[in-house]
Amino acid sequence: MNPPTNPYIKRLDELEAAKEKFNESEWRLFFLRTLSAEPPPQPTDEEICKVFTQTNSAAQHWN
Repeated sequence: MNPPTNPYIKRLDELEAAKEKFNESEWRLFFLRTLSAEPPPQPTDEEICKVFTQTNSAAQHWN
């Protein structure tokens, strides 16, 4: 399947993929966190995308 050429659609696809990866990692990390009175802070969409972009570029570098 060809990647979308519309920058808005591409951005939405990237955000969806980033949120999916974030949710997977949060599910795993949930078991490793210590319990506290306050829930962990939730990142913004921009923060999630930034981490996703950084990890993808690092992964491509090593492949």
